[in-house]
Parts: sequence; C-alpha cells; structure tokens
Amino acid sequence: MKKIYVLLIISLLIVSICNNVWAFTGEEIVSKASTFAGGGTQQITTASMTTFSNSISGILLGIGMIIIFVVGTLLGIKYMTGTAEGKAKVMDSLVPFVIGVVVIFGAYTIWTIAVNVINKL
Repeated sequence: MKKIYVLLIISLLIVSICNNVWAFTGEEIVSKASTFAGGGTQQITTASMTTFSNSISGILLGIGMIIIFVVGTLLGIKYMTGTAEGKAKVMDSLVPFVIGVVVIFGAYTIWTIAVNVINKL
C-alpha cells in the first residue's frame, strides 16, 4: 500500500512539472553563447530577485499543497473504510502528517518574512 502512495505522489509531481522543450540550431546556439559571453552588463536588481523568489516559493508551496491534499485524502479514505486496527494506524500516521503540514507552511512563512525584511534593507 505504501508503494502505491509513493507512486501516486511521484506521478503527481511529474505531471505537475511543466516540460518545455526549446530546440535551437547550431548557429543559434553559437549566436546566443556569444551574446551571453559578450553581455555581462545587466545588473541583478532587488525587484528581479523578489520576482524570482516569489515564483519559486509559489511553485514549491503549490507542490506542497498538492501533496498535503493527496495524502490527507488518502488518510481520510483509509480512516473511513478501515477496521479498528486500521483506524489506529491512520491515527498514528496523522501526527507526522500534521508535522509535515506545519513544516511546509512554516517554511513558506519564514521565507516570505525573510524576503520582505531583506527588501526593506
């Protein structure tokens, strides 16, 4: 049963990741490499870092919420359809589940606070 949960979570992660493919010709690769190597004048701004940070944290939070939803749903189904012994096992696995939820949302909150504090400096 545990293998099914792992396979389900892995398949959801694979499906949720965007797979974009960009194909370039040899001339385009050389041209872009020359432009990149010759560039180097663009400065990283606070706004661009904030945008990048917000997009990464949003993606990670979304993945975490999907995992929380799937695992919570599976635990709920196991609890509703299980025997007394099965319900006890679900209740035992509920503590790590709640700890995981707290860790995911806590990490997101700490990251958001850190980005906001650094932006104000």
